[in-house]
Amino acid sequence: MRNEAKALADIIYVLQEEAGGKMRKQMAAYIQQVRDSEWEPMAHGLSDRGAEAELQHLGQALFGAEGRCPHHALYLVTTIHDSRNERLDSSDGSVPTALWLVLLAGALITLGYPSFFGTSNLMAQNLMPASLAALVALPHLLR
Repeated sequence: MRNEAKALADIIYVLQEEAGGKMRKQMAAYIQQVRDSEWEPMAHGLSDRGAEAELQHLGQALFGAEGRCPHHALYLVTTIHDSRNERLDSSDGSVPTALWLVLLAGALITLGYPSFFGTSNLMAQNLMPASLAALVALPHLLR
């Protein structure tokens, strides 16, 4: 959320003065829509269509500005979109299934690891680093 707010504030300094007035109006409308209407649906893991529409208008105002669109302004609008999506994704408070698998596998490997200490069995000694390597690789394999 902090990145979203910072990008909204930074975009004013990137735009030309004549385009800045229209962008300020669009940003104010988006901020008000998020403040007034989006927090309640976020409590249930949903988004607000009005806030999405205002964000679309913000992007359209940027591309409709006279003169060249600064690359940094495009980056900031992308940051606003990405930060909003992250905010909405994290609002439902659930843990993704892939992360649960990694957590459970890590718990089993961690709990089973001490049973291998002091063994003279070569297979068990090879299984110790292999299980730790699997624990490190598992999040990357589930992407």
